[in-house]
Amino acid sequence: MKVLGRYNYAFGYGESSAVAHGYDDLGERVVIKNMGKGEEVHKQILKEFEIMVNCKHENVLDVIDMGLDKDGNYYMVFEHTDGNMLEYLEMDLSKAGKESELGSRFFTREEKIKEIMRQLLLGLAWLHERGVAHQGMTKDNVLVKVKGCDFKVKLSDFSCARRLCNNPPETTLKVGTAEDIWSAGILLAGMLLPLEMPELPEKEAKGEVLETIKKFLRDLDDLIKDKDALELVKSMLASDPVTARQALAFRDDASRDTDVAPQHRERRESAARVLMPPP
Repeated sequence: MKVLGRYNYAFGYGESSAVAHGYDDLGERVVIKNMGKGEEVHKQILKEFEIMVNCKHENVLDVIDMGLDKDGNYYMVFEHTDGNMLEYLEMDLSKAGKESELGSRFFTREEKIKEIMRQLLLGLAWLHERGVAHQGMTKDNVLVKVKGCDFKVKLSDFSCARRLCNNPPETTLKVGTAEDIWSAGILLAGMLLPLEMPELPEKEAKGEVLETIKKFLRDLDDLIKDKDALELVKSMLASDPVTARQALAFRDDASRDTDVAPQHRERRESAARVLMPPP
């Protein structure tokens, strides 16, 4: 085992962006990422570290530590996870024994998809309501931590995240966060369908982003048989998408919201049918 500060690892840490799986001095599993060298790297990881610490939540990856190794490389230490959302989705957990670490109460693919999206949206809602846009919502940045008969979705990699606190309160949930909802909608469609998911153009090119989404949506009507799920995908990929909190709202909550626009209330009711939490 090699030693880095108070962490031990066998292999993996080395070149910039390399990741090592190891243990801290209490024996807890951790992930150590080599972030590289230089002043710009230092500024970047300070920003990333601060955002993750200030947005601590059960659906945000826990950042544990940061430091400088003997070769002048900055590193960050995170809680251990068991793979990304699609890797978890393909795990056959239904055959695991009661004592297995991979035992699960989500036996079907549909159940796992609903719970993955519910937790993903909870994480996004938490970030957005604290004035943070993630801006890097890909399958590789939506991780899963399995423990006993349950799992937790963990939003990771905040290297592209930015704060929106300087925007007026009424625009905070719209400016900069729509990209997160669009990306989450594409991830949902990707779990529902065996399709190659489109990559969104650079965030500054909003017209190109919307055109990419428009072309993608044309294929979905005949492919997604669950109409509630289809409506949720469409509401997330609209030019004026629902917020993460609206997507999570329960049907009876939506019916009581007299101040919500009718089209958003309809979207919320459909979302509730898809994302109703398991008993």
